[in-house]
Amino acid sequence: VVDYTANANYNVSVQESTLSITKADNNILTVTDIDKVYDGVEVSAQASASASGSTIEYYDGSDWKADAPTFLDVADTGEVRVRATNPNYTDVESVIKVNIAQRPVTLTADDASKTYDGDPTTDPTFASSVTDGSLVNGGDLG
Repeated sequence: VVDYTANANYNVSVQESTLSITKADNNILTVTDIDKVYDGVEVSAQASASASGSTIEYYDGSDWKADAPTFLDVADTGEVRVRATNPNYTDVESVIKVNIAQRPVTLTADDASKTYDGDPTTDPTFASSVTDGSLVNGGDLG
């Protein structure tokens, strides 16, 4: 739009122009990979965008959701797609790598002995204990 005051001394012709504002491409998406040994503590995916007002979303396999997914078990290992959207910036996507490793433990059976007597009901009971590492919950292995 050209703004001017009409003046009888001029024959003004106006040529309009177009102002195009394109989305900026410098919205940086920062993600934090999850890499831990199973500890029974749930952990959430974490991501942030450098541009103020960005919306962070996580892909659940069928749709983008605002709620960050949580992970607990070894079975949760994999990848999560994440994106940042902002009306003034191009959308950016990344991947959060999730690795929950098995917790190492060593179970040691107590020694036992028996003199053969042909009676299986007198067989000794074997007990075992964790001799290296620890269980998250006491009954995790039965």
